[in-house]
Amino acid sequence: MPVLQKNQTIILEIDGYTAEGAGVGHFEGMAVFVPGTLMGETVQCHIIKCAKRYAVGKLRNILASSPRRTTPPCPDFGRCGGCALQHMNPTEQLAFKQQRIADAFSRIGGLSIVSLPVLGMANPVRYRNKAAFPVGREATSTQIGLYAARSHRIIPVEDCLLQSPTTKKILSIIRRYMEGFHISAYHEPTHSGLIRHVVIRHNELGQFLVCLVSVKPLPHADKLAAMLQAEPGYCGLVENINPDKTNVIFGAVEHLLDGQSTLPITLCGLKFEVSVRSFFQVNLSQAERLYQCALSRAMLTGQETVVDAYCGVGSMSLLFAQQARRVIGIECVAPAVANAKHNASINGLENASFICDYAEKALPRLCREGLAPDVLLLDPPRKGCDRAVLDAAIQSGVPRIVYVSCDPATQARDAAILAEAGYRISDVQGVDMFCQTPHVETVCHFMR
Repeated sequence: MPVLQKNQTIILEIDGYTAEGAGVGHFEGMAVFVPGTLMGETVQCHIIKCAKRYAVGKLRNILASSPRRTTPPCPDFGRCGGCALQHMNPTEQLAFKQQRIADAFSRIGGLSIVSLPVLGMANPVRYRNKAAFPVGREATSTQIGLYAARSHRIIPVEDCLLQSPTTKKILSIIRRYMEGFHISAYHEPTHSGLIRHVVIRHNELGQFLVCLVSVKPLPHADKLAAMLQAEPGYCGLVENINPDKTNVIFGAVEHLLDGQSTLPITLCGLKFEVSVRSFFQVNLSQAERLYQCALSRAMLTGQETVVDAYCGVGSMSLLFAQQARRVIGIECVAPAVANAKHNASINGLENASFICDYAEKALPRLCREGLAPDVLLLDPPRKGCDRAVLDAAIQSGVPRIVYVSCDPATQARDAAILAEAGYRISDVQGVDMFCQTPHVETVCHFMR
């Protein structure tokens, strides 16, 4: 007979966390995951799922509370799927993330590392400069908000505490526009309706762009533009057309309806022009700390050749170019490469060049052609590096690798490959880029 059964109620002591921040306890040797609990707490939970090696419980009562529990600041916590850690105070969030990093390198990479204390924010709210709000309808009601956890059910929100306070006003304007001109919301099950998403991007000056993603061109767009123009900081309105049955937010066709299509953003003293769709760090103050951590570990003297294998719009490439002899950026997304070249131009950096290609193709080719980089900068997508990139790095003999990651698990997997080839990890620095969520950015420094 199984140790636990569905619908059973048990008392549990929480002694750890999952990578997603759920509390973990053990009942007669079986791991039980209970979201919303903290290490050190004793809780009563209701079992909602039983698998062979673990169970999932729903919190019923906290019998002994942790002193690191705090009241979530957001009224939508527990309903919206965006923030899973608001019940943890900032100290516990940082401790959880530091342990998550160490656990990933130990369990996945088989490596013992120096995991430095995670760099947090003094005020971990209102830090995001970009947000995408899904639009849908339920019965006859238009819903603009955020998705519930692990679903496409929209939770209506008036405000999001991770976004600029202006976001609330913008969403209110969009609602008034839709109601006043009878603009329909998209209905995913039937693929009907018009507006699918509202995407908002801010900069540090309080300026913002708005993009409405719709199935076909918007009616009365001039009226919406006039409504937005009354809001201080408004810079432009963009329409993106996405007629497909897909979970991807953006379609291929885009029109500027009013104002400008890019925002000026300053990061680490460098100037960037960023569109609504551009991949750019959403937390500027923490991005500066992350990039400075990466730069310091590169130990540049001005004589080095640096390869940035996943360069995006060139934000780290240009920072490194200020202290290196030359930087070669590689990026597979053509518009991002165009942005990187433009950003190099507006910053007067002539020693940065950019290649539009996949890193797993371009880096081996450059090495075969005789390039011998002094520093390799890696900032891959969440899935980590392609094996061909790691093999090319190893074969090139590059003495220093600075690896920035948004997923400690895939970084640890790649670190094991580099360690087997003789690279030594000096340290791993976590940066809390996504406060109130389980996500953490890391900088790992390899030397050989």
